[in-house]
Amino acid sequence: MKKGDSMRTLPELVISLDALADNARRLKEHCDAAGIEVVPVLKSLRSAPEVVRACARGGLVHVADSRVENLVRLKADNPDASRCMLIRSPMIGQVEAAVEACDCILVSERHILVSLSDAARAAHRTINVVPMIDVGDRREGMSPDQLVAFARYAMMLSGLHVAGVATNLGCFARVQATPRNHQLLVRSAQTLRDQLGLACETVSTGGTLTLALVEHGAMPAGITQVRIGEALVLGTSTADGRFIPWLRQDTAILRAEIIELQDKQAEPEGLVRSDIAGPGPRLRVSSKGLRRRAVVALGKMDTDIDGLTPVMDGAVVLGGSSDHLIVDITDGESSVATGDVLEFRLSYAALARAAASPYVHCIYTGA
Repeated sequence: MKKGDSMRTLPELVISLDALADNARRLKEHCDAAGIEVVPVLKSLRSAPEVVRACARGGLVHVADSRVENLVRLKADNPDASRCMLIRSPMIGQVEAAVEACDCILVSERHILVSLSDAARAAHRTINVVPMIDVGDRREGMSPDQLVAFARYAMMLSGLHVAGVATNLGCFARVQATPRNHQLLVRSAQTLRDQLGLACETVSTGGTLTLALVEHGAMPAGITQVRIGEALVLGTSTADGRFIPWLRQDTAILRAEIIELQDKQAEPEGLVRSDIAGPGPRLRVSSKGLRRRAVVALGKMDTDIDGLTPVMDGAVVLGGSSDHLIVDITDGESSVATGDVLEFRLSYAALARAAASPYVHCIYTGA
């Protein structure tokens, strides 16, 4: 907690570029030892040029993002800065921009292939496309038994190069990464080589939880690439619930100002509708009676408030609304005053929402 010395910029998201560069370097070292390339997924920080340069300091030369707009902006800042991968299929209206900004695009629908081919021919470019298969998490991707027909169709279209095959795990149904589902990915790549003569230079898996296989030497031979986001930007892995011990967790802090400080009864007073959708305040048995509460100028329009953890020991986020955050500081520091700044660590969802909010100012520290 610090006195508000930069009130004009609050709330602010403070990103340590040195911590990001360290995490990039450590990820590269671990994955290089396994013969696997790391592609940094930077969508949570909007692929900001400062962030991309920090990752490059750590040796990561690609950039992956799910938003075409972020990659277009990055290329405009520095056309030669990075090799860009689009990891969500573009919408039809975005295809031309995607072809201009991206070197590689993950795809799973034939009509997108046709649009990409038309745009690539018009731009006199050849775009790497990587079919996505679903190996169990049930987010995007075709069934593995549809892969050969899909790749054969893509090979018939000009302007496209089928560079391999990809999958994603842990981000929807939280299916864990195992040698078995990755062996399915490796077999799918081999099928493309055997039946279509493709080189399949890219056999790509995604999701921070795939790092556990790398750490334990359990990633099947034949996986050439991992797409990593949360581990890089936070040093955590939500899908398997852990802090990654060899990565830094001091990469991002959200700072916001206290606008009210009052002693209030913990329990609401009056008729409370329990049948209305949405979570209520987090009332704890140990937090009955009169409590010291800080109202912070931050809310659901700024971030995922359920993903915030106060840096102040003993403080607890109780909940909030669109633009108010309620923090119980009874068991925290006694010297807090209105106008002071509270600091919060963030989950991956909270980080992504804060970085995208027009009300939150991103501040970069370090080189």
